[in-house]
Amino acid sequence: MRISFTLMLAVFACASATAVSAQGMQRDPARRFAQTDANHDGRVSLQEFQASRARRFDQLDRNHDGFITDADLPRFVRNNSRWSQMAKAMEQMADVNHDGRVSRDEFMAAGQELFVTVDVNHDGFVDQAEMQQARERVQALAKH
Repeated sequence: MRISFTLMLAVFACASATAVSAQGMQRDPARRFAQTDANHDGRVSLQEFQASRARRFDQLDRNHDGFITDADLPRFVRNNSRWSQMAKAMEQMADVNHDGRVSRDEFMAAGQELFVTVDVNHDGFVDQAEMQQARERVQALAKH
């Protein structure tokens, strides 16, 4: 079940980092993929993914204390019980030392695990098809 929560953590991180309004509107996933694909070869390497993830950590750590905690959650997440519960579950899963906060190292380690999970064909890259498969798995999990 760890993989499922790791996938949801990534989706939560993307949603939070790309929120463009108080309603939690998100950018187009294809655009997000293109931004992560730094060399524009149509696939994302682990290095590209981790660089994007590091930037995402900086965005999520809204109070810049080096940790992601409940205090960093956007208002639209705190005010929505489903999002709030999901965020708490994901935080607990990523918080491997159980100190109630997610450090940069914990966030990056979860990212590495996520990348390996999403890279279904294990070629060291994630392409658009693999991203779509991951999105579909997360959407199925969110319905339960």
